[in-house]
Amino acid sequence: MRITGLLCILLLLAGFRVAPAMQPAMKGVGLPAVASGEGSEEEIVITPGDIGPFCPHQLVSGDREFSGHGPKVNISVSLVNLKNQALAVHIEFDAKETQSNWSEVKGSWQQVIYRAPAGKMIAGILSGSASYVRNYICPAAEADLFGCDGPVLKPGVDGTGPVKEIRIVGDTSGDDISDDDDCTCDTRIVKIIFLPVKLKLMPVVNHR
Repeated sequence: MRITGLLCILLLLAGFRVAPAMQPAMKGVGLPAVASGEGSEEEIVITPGDIGPFCPHQLVSGDREFSGHGPKVNISVSLVNLKNQALAVHIEFDAKETQSNWSEVKGSWQQVIYRAPAGKMIAGILSGSASYVRNYICPAAEADLFGCDGPVLKPGVDGTGPVKEIRIVGDTSGDDISDDDDCTCDTRIVKIIFLPVKLKLMPVVNHR
């Protein structure tokens, strides 16, 4: 028997345990990823610029003339978070003559009003996100005052936001419902003016 083997037997009899050889540690294996804590979430307030005009030309019924009978106007404006990368506004418009032959026009649009900065994502809309104009009756246009156009009106706005004011033209002195994207002397949204909008931003998470 070799001396080394004899020494091990003597150590075991004396109550000593021989430790196995240590294995080198595997860096990063089986360890959970830990956030750095940099770039935490933040809340910001933006005031989007005015947008418009918007020209509806989808004829639903009747002819293209309201003939001084309204129209009755309904509008909805809502904020949309587009894949956490951009904030858009979605607009629905309807104007309908208040008596026969019930001429009616609709229109819908979507427009980006804010984009998240590089490295950030829009995690939520914290302020009011929907505004409405409900059943607003437009007055008849007077040709002597407005030529072929009609008066610019400011109907009351309901809802939680984001709209401060909507300016529209209802009845005009010519054909009211456009058949193209040229809103000259036609029923239209002239301008949408916004309230401040509060957003939550967070860092973009890169999955590796």
